Amino acid sequence: MAERRMAERGDILLVSCYELGHQPLALASPIAFLERAGFAPEALDISVEPFDASRAARARFVAISVPMHTALRLGVRVAEQIRQINPACHICFYGLYASLNADYLLAQCGGSVIGGEFESALVALAQALEAGRAEAVGGVHVRGRTAAPRSWSATSRRAGAASTGACTVRSRPCTAAASSWCRGRPSSQTSASSSAKARPTSPSVTRIS
Repeated sequence: MAERRMAERGDILLVSCYELGHQPLALASPIAFLERAGFAPEALDISVEPFDASRAARARFVAISVPMHTALRLGVRVAEQIRQINPACHICFYGLYASLNADYLLAQCGGSVIGGEFESALVALAQALEAGRAEAVGGVHVRGRTAAPRSWSATSRRAGAASTGACTVRSRPCTAAASSWCRGRPSSQTSASSSAKARPTSPSVTRIS
């Protein structure tokens, strides 16, 4: 398959659904890695802003952060909406609860799942999607294939170190590439709980007690 660059703003969309009212560093960190690799990702935090169908429609690669059970439930809902609007885009779930529930997510709307150190794996997946070979990326699980852990290369470590800037979110370091987005983002303390209402339940989802 011919390579098709994903360098346009909005080709990649990162989504956070719920992080207990904190700034979503699970968006800020991979944004920095992706921008450093030449991509132009956008971010959507549905705990403080409404779902944006226009951004979902133009994205070619959507990565949904699911660090906990509530985020997983809301993330599946978002993925279902995106799949209806944009059936051709690749949807990836990443984070702790993504790897715990890989079979469930891949059977639903997910095209891939990443757990653990997800920043370099997300970059590698974006690069593989450009080249049309997303089925063979280290650290990325797809239907029918469990991936081996992806090693964090010296290049990735340098990229991560170089991306750390002066931005601090709630006394925690943020990334320079994502700092302009962080500074303009409202607090999610008052609105995160409203996003979590009326979530469905399913015995097939694994959670940590």
